[in-house]
Amino acid sequence: MLFSPVLLCADGVVLVSNGLTASIPLLLVGLTFVAVGAGVTAAFWLWSRHRALVELGCLVGSLGPDPSVDQVDAMISISPRLTGPFPVREDDELGFLAARLNGLAYAMDRMLEQVRDERARVVNILASMDSGVVVTDYMGRVTYANPAAGKLAGRSVESLVGRTLLESLLKDDLASRVNAAVRSGDASSLTIHMDAARRHVLARVSPLSHGRAGAVIVLQDQEEQKRLDSVRRDFVANVSHELRTPLASIRAMAETLLLGALDDPEAADRFLGIIIQETDRLAGLTNDLLDLARYESGRLEVAPVDLNDLLAEVKSQVGPNAARSHLELRTNMEHLANVTGDRAALRQVFLNLVENAVKYTSSGSITLSAAPAHGEPHTEGAVCIQSPRDRNGAGPSQHWIRIQVEDTGPGIAGVHLHRIFERFYRADPARSRELGGTGLGLSIVRHVVESHGGCIEVSSKVGEGSTFTIWLPSLSDESAA
Repeated sequence: MLFSPVLLCADGVVLVSNGLTASIPLLLVGLTFVAVGAGVTAAFWLWSRHRALVELGCLVGSLGPDPSVDQVDAMISISPRLTGPFPVREDDELGFLAARLNGLAYAMDRMLEQVRDERARVVNILASMDSGVVVTDYMGRVTYANPAAGKLAGRSVESLVGRTLLESLLKDDLASRVNAAVRSGDASSLTIHMDAARRHVLARVSPLSHGRAGAVIVLQDQEEQKRLDSVRRDFVANVSHELRTPLASIRAMAETLLLGALDDPEAADRFLGIIIQETDRLAGLTNDLLDLARYESGRLEVAPVDLNDLLAEVKSQVGPNAARSHLELRTNMEHLANVTGDRAALRQVFLNLVENAVKYTSSGSITLSAAPAHGEPHTEGAVCIQSPRDRNGAGPSQHWIRIQVEDTGPGIAGVHLHRIFERFYRADPARSRELGGTGLGLSIVRHVVESHGGCIEVSSKVGEGSTFTIWLPSLSDESAA
């Protein structure tokens, strides 16, 4: 033992053994060791419990202007280990250190929360893109792929990540472009064929941080663009053909008149009649093109439309032509609710359908009917050209107005039913031109009906006739009176 027993006398005098005086230096040494040990223990406890701060500090110090995905993942993984707050005692050095560490931990928490939010936002944006996005590291290994990229590759996103680009997409030329972008820091693009999706894709390769962090590849589907280019070429070719024919006829008639036909009154009248007829055809084609462009762009003058009044007007206008062709024009119309739309455009729709029925029906009758309907628009046995869109609250439970134009004409073969609403498409080209058609009437009908949130159906039997059905959403939620 270091100390002898201590005795307290009644008068307060302390009596100690002779060993007490000799043990005072040892007491001081012991207290010093205790203090140093407590400090070391506290420092070690703080360091061991919160060493994540040291790791995070080192990681933050190594960050460049463009952190990699791995660095961000490492910061996020360290964040949960920053437990706290540290116990603070303001009256000593450890308390001062703990307060500063608490401030650092709070700032790191906020920064990492912002990183997580920003990363989640970017991932959601990329996941909602129609174009495929693939991110690789500098070794060409896929670190991220969005669902669109997986769809184009015909594989799941999980099966793409972690593999090399060649293993994932099986495209050696694309892998070479990525390697070149990583080495040189230059962007490039190429067109590849995705075998799984059977589609041509434009791949744009861009380096990340001049290639040090890898590359990003954007895969853009080119099939829709190819289809639009084909439609544009066909449209230009069709318009050129439709304009060339009447212009050639007008030129021929004018040259014939100049060569002496003016001296023959009968021939001059016939040639001038042809010129007037072809001029009217050109005017009709021009007007239809302008109308089609307006309806495709959605430029409509929308207002409540009284269909009862509009259909009666159409009947009175087409009735004389039907009578001259010895056709019976029947109507079967119930009291209809109003619709919201462009009255002039809807009038053109119904005129086109009824006039077409009169032109192509040689005998029999034409029936124009209209009635309220409810539920999903569909006519048994009909081909639906366009499903109803959710416009103005329209949907499967919407109240509709169904307008039908039925004729007893020659009918339309089934192979043509899906295409008769295309621009310049004719099931019988020779007869259509003979009757003065421009080939745009049904295309106008389709675009107008679509722009009003409706759909159009057609059913036909060769030798028996055709029925065109238009569904328009009712302005009122009540069917009809």
